[in-house]
Amino acid sequence: MMPEMDGLEATRNIRERQKDPSAHPHCGGRIIIVAMTAHAMQSDREKCLAAGMDDYLAKPIRPVDIRGIIEKWALPGTTPDVPPAPAAKIETAAEPPVEMARLNELTDGSVDGLRELVELYFNQTTKQFAQIKAAIAANQAEEVRRVAHSCAGASATLGMKRLGQLMRDLEKTGAAGALTEATRICEDAGGEYILVKKFLATQPGLAEIVAAVS
Repeated sequence: MMPEMDGLEATRNIRERQKDPSAHPHCGGRIIIVAMTAHAMQSDREKCLAAGMDDYLAKPIRPVDIRGIIEKWALPGTTPDVPPAPAAKIETAAEPPVEMARLNELTDGSVDGLRELVELYFNQTTKQFAQIKAAIAANQAEEVRRVAHSCAGASATLGMKRLGQLMRDLEKTGAAGALTEATRICEDAGGEYILVKKFLATQPGLAEIVAAVS
């Protein structure tokens, strides 16, 4: 998804340069390459490995996932023992709009870190909604795809699953070049975004941050 050169091409170039370390000394040695992508299909994983990558992580990414990859590929004896990850919770129909456990995990339980992360997310997402609405009005499908992709990744990573999925749906409409359903999906996403803000406003220390962007 990167402009000009994507991760697959970059990996192929790195692996090719590794064949001639005298000409490319900065590409010598043991280079571990791990894909981090929004695509979670088995075929996408196979493409990454075929390009020369060593491993693969699909979004949404959790700290425990990154830690596991680092421990897997680090040199022996360089990583400390860590307790096993807790079992995944079973989702229910009454699942809240934000998975607070994810946010607290990302910020290591720091209230200041949580406030900063939520404020950054709100500032970015509010701008992205405006960009998406303008792009829909101007029938700019690629711009809808680009902004929705970014918003979907951030929302899913921060535990806002329903909003992330709506943005994925919006991304798909942009990628298809047909925006006939884009306005409806954007409105649904806007409604979910309101629920996210209302929910976070009930969390300790976050009410004033939510009020500032409402």
